[in-house]
Amino acid sequence: MSDTARLVISRKQERKSRTTTVLDMKKEVKLLNQNRGTINDVVKAVTDDRVTSIFNVVKLLLFVFPNTLPNSEEMHTFVTSLESLCREKKLQKVSRQFIDYFIAALNYSTREESKLLIHLLYVIKNNNQLSTYNGNVIIKCDKHEIKGTEHKYVYTLKHPLSVNCTETDSKCGFILKESIQEDFNTLVQLCTESDHYDNTEIHTHDNISAKDMCCYAIWSGTCGSNRVTLPVVWRWRGWSYWLPDCTDMKLEGVYVAYNVQQYTVSK
Repeated sequence: MSDTARLVISRKQERKSRTTTVLDMKKEVKLLNQNRGTINDVVKAVTDDRVTSIFNVVKLLLFVFPNTLPNSEEMHTFVTSLESLCREKKLQKVSRQFIDYFIAALNYSTREESKLLIHLLYVIKNNNQLSTYNGNVIIKCDKHEIKGTEHKYVYTLKHPLSVNCTETDSKCGFILKESIQEDFNTLVQLCTESDHYDNTEIHTHDNISAKDMCCYAIWSGTCGSNRVTLPVVWRWRGWSYWLPDCTDMKLEGVYVAYNVQQYTVSK
């Protein structure tokens, strides 16, 4: 076997060994234990590396809060635990704009516990260890393709380490592949093989990393006479408890928050 052939095989194996999973819904569903999880379960999931982004922590609060309302001491412990884990594991911080979407929507909720959840969200938003203003690049999906049960989402991104890219026949970016697993669980993966990018007008770089991504969707719905923006975890909504009378749901866009904290000075 020639040295060139060995190099090609080595690079292919390296690409396959990279972590490609961006979202595994089965892990989050299991975490919630059929909607009976608590904020302590969320902390444990972060500790065990089942949740690797403060974005996902915020999304999970929608589901765990109705189960057992935490008191002030428990919320303080929750936040300080997250601070420690975020520093230790270098977790992706949540964008403050994302939290603002949650707070704005929860203001339309008639649930009494929504006030407590809003308070906790403000605490997270105002904590520089957990949230950021410019530590993430928010990217909207450019193109969505459906082939059978598989969905492909195309994103354009000039990674900070690829600013000197010389390719001119296509744009820098990446593609996410979504597939429906057993029990209708969603698996979203980063496409890393070059043939995934054929005829897409996109090329990718090795510095694009699945672990730096958090994917979510933005929906809008009507609550009374108001149009409300609802951030959701991919296709799994979670707002039915808080806004049970919300109707006329419409998908506004599918997004990725890409973590660039190590290249910027976050505020």
